[in-house]
Amino acid sequence: MRASARGRQILHLLLSDGESDLQRRLLTNPPQALELVSFRGSDGRMLLIHGEIRPTAYRGQLLRFIGEGWEGEWRIVELLAP
Repeated sequence: MRASARGRQILHLLLSDGESDLQRRLLTNPPQALELVSFRGSDGRMLLIHGEIRPTAYRGQLLRFIGEGWEGEWRIVELLAP
C-alpha cells in the first residue's frame, strides 16, 4: 500500500519531535497500515477565554494504526472549529 502525502506528513510529525512512547512503538512494532477518517458535527461547544460557552460546528480527522498490537487505538489528528 502506498502512503498518501497526508499520511507521510502525519508520520513525519509523529516521529520528528523528541521521543515518546508512541514513537518507540512505531519504530519497534510498525503498523501494517494507517486509516485516516474525516468527521464533522454541528452541535459542539466552545469554551471562550472569559468563560462563555458558545455553540459551534466542528470538523477534524482521526487516525488509527492497523496491525498486531494496535487494536482499537483512534487518535485525534486535527480538530477545528470555525
